[in-house]
Amino acid sequence: MAKFAAAMLVLCLVFVAAVQVPKVHADVYSDCLPDCLKKCEKDNGYTFCEMKCDTDCFNKDFDSIHHHVPKVEADHVYGHCFTSCLDKCDSQGQGYNFCEMKCDTDCFNEDVTAKLKNKFSNKN
Repeated sequence: MAKFAAAMLVLCLVFVAAVQVPKVHADVYSDCLPDCLKKCEKDNGYTFCEMKCDTDCFNKDFDSIHHHVPKVEADHVYGHCFTSCLDKCDSQGQGYNFCEMKCDTDCFNEDVTAKLKNKFSNKN
């Protein structure tokens, strides 16, 4: 019976820890996102701002819990690539929402591919 009680105590502690940790860290992200979106949407579209603010707030969240995870550079991902892609797609008569989603995806893939090429070319 003592082993059962000890096992239940351990399971309860693990469960409480698993439930409480995400709640504590979610506050940083949820506090960051609305303010970031309000500031960004003054000059940009919603999809762009959602992607940028999601990245920025994700990075702040990780900084707050002291994880050493490489940050995603949103400005590089969506800078010149996004603007030129959006202009090109829009001039072809595609709808704006389609172009915004397509360019988000294309520019992200372009950035990741470039980073992988740089990473592997520097190791040789």
